[in-house]
Amino acid sequence: FGRSDSGGEHSWVDLDFEGVARQSIDLLCARGHRRIAIATTADDVNFGHLYVEECRKSLAAHGIALDSEMVFRESMSEAGGYRIGERIIACRQRPTAVVVVENSMAIGLYTRLIEADIVPGRDIAIVGFDQSPTQGLHLKPTLTQFHVAMAPLGRWLGMHMLSLIEARQKGVAIPAAHKIWPLDLLQGDSSEVFITPA
Repeated sequence: FGRSDSGGEHSWVDLDFEGVARQSIDLLCARGHRRIAIATTADDVNFGHLYVEECRKSLAAHGIALDSEMVFRESMSEAGGYRIGERIIACRQRPTAVVVVENSMAIGLYTRLIEADIVPGRDIAIVGFDQSPTQGLHLKPTLTQFHVAMAPLGRWLGMHMLSLIEARQKGVAIPAAHKIWPLDLLQGDSSEVFITPA
């Protein structure tokens, strides 16, 4: 599960980080946002690079250059999201929206912003990542995020593993499978902030 830049003749399936980034930026730009922050991992993991790069491309498609000061890297945890909230509060020119690569970060971000009376969905728009019963499902206002169809993903993985086992038993080589798994946008209240052009 997951892909890397190092290549190799192995099969993999990965979430569509680029698609999520693109849909998130498109949604916020359609609401008039131009100063959009990216909350991503400080770890050197591939999906963090994929996410930021696609955000950069998507912003450029809307005529917006990504300001390096609007990329906030912290640990993928509530504490990391909380620290990003502190950094956003301290900005001379605060972003009007934030896209978040992982939902535990969104929980910490919500907490710190609300402590400062900056309410998601009212004062700042937030778009999270993958829906999870343990990460952001019960945030108020509801978090705009993405749904992963886990049962079909599990079936795909299982079927591919079985075909690899059968091929090995028969001494037959089969091509490596590379699959990008799509996610569906779940509109919440956290992104319902509209910016009127000056």
